[in-house]
Formats: sequence, structure tokens, C-alpha cells
Amino acid sequence: MIAGTQQGNPSEQATHVAALALLGRRDEAMDRLERAATEGCGHLPLVLLATENHGLRSEPRWPAIAARVWPPR
Repeated sequence: MIAGTQQGNPSEQATHVAALALLGRRDEAMDRLERAATEGCGHLPLVLLATENHGLRSEPRWPAIAARVWPPR
């Protein structure tokens, strides 16, 4: 399993989102992003902006996660 278990630090979990997406584990990648948003992962904005994670932007859950990081003005 990538980065240990799901119970790990949300920052650590979010770091491996791109690898999960490349392995076809998009649901798990999105679960980790949601958890990181909920638990206040400090580098989540960088994870969301990373080029290697752009493929996840088509996921239905992406807009809600992005809105938690960058609330509408």
C-alpha cells in the first residue's frame, strides 16, 4: 500500500495522490484529498496545483475540495 495505512497523517497521505491516480486508484486518491481538506493539510493547495494531479480535476468531488481550499469570494 502506498504511504502505509489510511490512518496516517493527512499531509503524508495527500502527498501520494498522484501515484494513486496513476495506478488507477482515483477513488482512493480523492478520499485522501477529502480527508486532507477536512483535517487541514497545510500543503493541500500545492498538491491541488501540482501538474501531476491535474487529471483528477475531472472527478466529481474535485470542485468541493477545491472550494474548501479556496472559498468563493
